[in-house]
Amino acid sequence: MKKQEIAQGRRRYAGLAKTTLCLALASVVPGHSNAFDVDYEVGVAAQHSDNIARRDQDEVSDTVVAPRLWFSAEQAGSRLRLAAQGNVEYRTYIDDTFEDQVRGRFNGRLDWSVIPQRLDFVVQDSLSLLPVNQFSAFTPANEQQVNVFVAGPTLYARFSPVTRGQVDLRFIDSYAEESPEFDSQRYSGALRVLHELSPSSNVGVNAEVLDVDFDMPNRAADYRRYDGYVSYAADRRRLDLEVDLGYSKLESRRAPVAGVQFEESYPLGRITLNWRASARSVFGVTVRHQLSDAADYLINTRDLDFGLDRRTRDFNDFRASDSIVEPNVFRERLVRARYAYDGARLDLRVAPFERRMSYVEGFVEDQRRSGVIADLDYRLKPRTTLSVYGANSSREYQISGREDEDWTAGIGVSHRFTRKWTGRVDLEHRTRESTELGRSYDENAVMVSLSYRR
Repeated sequence: MKKQEIAQGRRRYAGLAKTTLCLALASVVPGHSNAFDVDYEVGVAAQHSDNIARRDQDEVSDTVVAPRLWFSAEQAGSRLRLAAQGNVEYRTYIDDTFEDQVRGRFNGRLDWSVIPQRLDFVVQDSLSLLPVNQFSAFTPANEQQVNVFVAGPTLYARFSPVTRGQVDLRFIDSYAEESPEFDSQRYSGALRVLHELSPSSNVGVNAEVLDVDFDMPNRAADYRRYDGYVSYAADRRRLDLEVDLGYSKLESRRAPVAGVQFEESYPLGRITLNWRASARSVFGVTVRHQLSDAADYLINTRDLDFGLDRRTRDFNDFRASDSIVEPNVFRERLVRARYAYDGARLDLRVAPFERRMSYVEGFVEDQRRSGVIADLDYRLKPRTTLSVYGANSSREYQISGREDEDWTAGIGVSHRFTRKWTGRVDLEHRTRESTELGRSYDENAVMVSLSYRR
């Protein structure tokens, strides 16, 4: 155990350091001449909550002040492609309800064409702020930084003008600040043969293997997963479609101390569809039926994020995802629809979803999550925007029978004083109704921010 504690201490800040690697590599990779498109926003945000700890009783109010830096970077050259965004902040709790904190978020991917059309090198990183205990309310005492880092080469072979082969090799490192059972090293390989049906569509045959070694194997079993599937992708003028259909096989390689070895087969199905009904309206649907785990989810967070990317609110936001930090593999069934309308003065986003997770190792709580997120922005004046937003999420735990239902409703106004200076005020109400005694709460919060945008 002492050896594991020493290793955990060495890795304490490893996840935070890796979030800068995409940008660092991009700055030294030779052979690209396009300049970076860098955007940033810096300023201060503050929140006053009448129930900062989100308790059922003995509510405590506090004010948190957070200097913040939000940034994004893009590079779209012939040899180098980069997309990254994130933020870093220092939170100060005026009444000392919680300790002051440095927190950050990051999501980035770098693709370097080492040998054009022959060899690429990929680096991807996701840094999130997630709960330590999924059964407790998300508070400053129940949060941790979670990092998933991916790196490796992709090799290409051209068999004919319309058929090519592809080999993906990846190293994946997952790290959680307060949940060492999540930490693991993963090695994956994929062999693909893709055939172009037309300039805008292709079909493929894919074989993948993933090998997972946990730092604490007494908590979850090390395992190997095999995926085989056929794929179809089409990128039309008004319709984008991606389909994967196949099968997965899961084998434990070393059982945890209190567990048993397992072997599992499960159908694999993934569908993503986006239909541009008009120049302003987009409908979409995502369906997943697969074996997965929390690290997989975080790697693909841009595709499966249940939130809405609302840049006007990012700087004023003190919320965070309630994704699960759990090492065990689960059978996932997900359905999410979405609608987006971008008008001259009105922007609207609606995203209902349902997600079921049944864990392969039976000592983990199976659960069902469902809900809807709605977000509306209306430009009152060229420089003033009114926002109204709401979210509902219900969770059902199959073993304990516990049920939680969360509601969030808010209204805000943002105003650009100049081209670069923006102020924002939000009023927000959050509530949880839980069948477990002492887990319900009500919270009211006001948030203000002033920021300078490049």
